[in-house]
Amino acid sequence: MTQGTIQRLREHGIQLAQVSAHHAADFCIYYENVIVSIGPEPHPLYPPISAIGGGPPFHPRCVHVLAPFVERLATEEERKVGVPDPTVLNRTPAELQRSYRKEYSQGVLLFAGHRAGLWWWALPTGLEH
Repeated sequence: MTQGTIQRLREHGIQLAQVSAHHAADFCIYYENVIVSIGPEPHPLYPPISAIGGGPPFHPRCVHVLAPFVERLATEEERKVGVPDPTVLNRTPAELQRSYRKEYSQGVLLFAGHRAGLWWWALPTGLEH
């Protein structure tokens, strides 16, 4: 499905795509809202789709999809949200799942929620980021 989506977006001149967000309870949480380049030329801010394993689906029961992202129509805040954490790029799903389990068990990811298009994490201290 991803290759068909990418091809259709390219046919319409779309060079960027964003991974959907569904409050994942697995390693997919690291990819939610990430914006990737699907065009032939590299983008200065967003990585190529290959940096996130080629895009969704990320595992057999994955519900994530790619949606077009039009940079000139996005707010600065929306652009910032889509910049991926460089520590998750080019890592295997197994590595990310281990990280997810470790962070969850240590209370780093006690709760992940979606607020006004931004991800925030409630830390054990009760502080929000």
